[in-house]
Amino acid sequence: MPSGKSLIGPTVIIRGELTLKEQPLTIMGRVEGIINHDQTLTIHRDGQVDAEIRAEDVLVDGTVHGNIHGSKRVKITETGRVDGNVYTQLFSVDEGAVIKGNVIMEGR
Repeated sequence: MPSGKSLIGPTVIIRGELTLKEQPLTIMGRVEGIINHDQTLTIHRDGQVDAEIRAEDVLVDGTVHGNIHGSKRVKITETGRVDGNVYTQLFSVDEGAVIKGNVIMEGR
């Protein structure tokens, strides 16, 4: 089966537990609850997440209220806003990003 990308559009609101596998996900809308993903999760600049996040790689361009667990890496860009703790092996943050919480670098 060909690999693609999943998108939660800008007008979509999801409440509850979201579990995905096998392809990258970009959130442009709003998600509230829990996100479990085994690949790359991107919070678009217009995206808003009020959730506990567990994913392999997490790229935050938008806003996250909740803890982020990136099993490989977490990156917060200059437009990214995180209000919660970040748990990951690799972490990067661009100048201008906002983080209210702790960053815990977990070993491999």
